Amino acid sequence: VGARTRINPIVAPVAIAKHPLRAKEKIHLKMIELGPQGFRFQTSLSNKFLLPGSHFEGVEVTFPCLGSFSCDLRVQHVRVADSALELGCSVKRMGAEFREALGQFALF
Repeated sequence: VGARTRINPIVAPVAIAKHPLRAKEKIHLKMIELGPQGFRFQTSLSNKFLLPGSHFEGVEVTFPCLGSFSCDLRVQHVRVADSALELGCSVKRMGAEFREALGQFALF
């Protein structure tokens, strides 16, 4: 089991997911930690309806200076911290380009 890495907020990747309840809305996420099993994201408390087991398909994650890449995520853990909602997510699908960008980002 590898270590988790806290991400500097200045270079934090951001993600946009389809809202599971409202077709025309998006959920905005900021990556705050990455680990061997997935990512921890921070989002608004207005997304408190998100529960463990929630799935996101086609999440667009943007890595600074590297571009945007798609993946599928599953929410494993949810907690309130620092007036925000934190989601621990496992990766269900990640393409080769996403994996390569993640590796490059981790070298920063």
